[in-house]
Amino acid sequence: MSTETSVASLRDDFMRRWFAIAISVGFAATVVDMDWVKNGTWPDLAQQEQLARLFVALVATILSWEGYLLSIKKKPLDDLIRYFTDILLVFLYLFLLLTSRFEHFWLNIHSLIFGIYILWDVCTIALYPEKYFLKRGYIKNRTIWEKIRIVVMAYVGSIGSPSRVDRGPFITIYWAAYFAMLCIMPAPSSVNYTFWLASAVFAGLIMYRFDKQAWRQNPYKGPIIVVCLLAIGFLADLIL
Repeated sequence: MSTETSVASLRDDFMRRWFAIAISVGFAATVVDMDWVKNGTWPDLAQQEQLARLFVALVATILSWEGYLLSIKKKPLDDLIRYFTDILLVFLYLFLLLTSRFEHFWLNIHSLIFGIYILWDVCTIALYPEKYFLKRGYIKNRTIWEKIRIVVMAYVGSIGSPSRVDRGPFITIYWAAYFAMLCIMPAPSSVNYTFWLASAVFAGLIMYRFDKQAWRQNPYKGPIIVVCLLAIGFLADLIL
């Protein structure tokens, strides 16, 4: 086993443990600390809202773990930038789980996570362009300007034909835009804000992962879904 492969393997092992710690500590510590668990009573409205945020945070963490494992098989963590980016992402998931009782910034954390996904994509394209350009070959040793050009080409190409360029980077961008829009979208005044928002975030998380897996078969389905989900939210605000 080469030194490069050995380092990537060690980092992968650490990330698996770090994800497990985030889920077990973040979720378990939060649930145990809730009053309804301590007192053996039915959760009141505030605790039900916290449970909704906690459930969505748990779903986000588990789906991210699965996405990480699928991605790292093809694009090992040979570099420090993506390695520390992954560590930061898992910390954000842990923080998201531990602070589920607070309503005012949890959606911003979801949006920040997707912004970091974009950074991760940029670094990965620069390191593994052959994984994104499906019909072209690239050498590993490139100048910084060549890497920038490749990243730009990947994003421009990912908007076009899925038979030539992996649409993953484009998918991440429009779903990041979806979560950014949720941060500024008003909730329907006649429904519970937390439950409405938790449903919107949950739908976005699930559809983002489905979109990532099915981009070859349905390359333009994702943007349509994003527009439909946002339109439903705006219409609900007008009607309810």
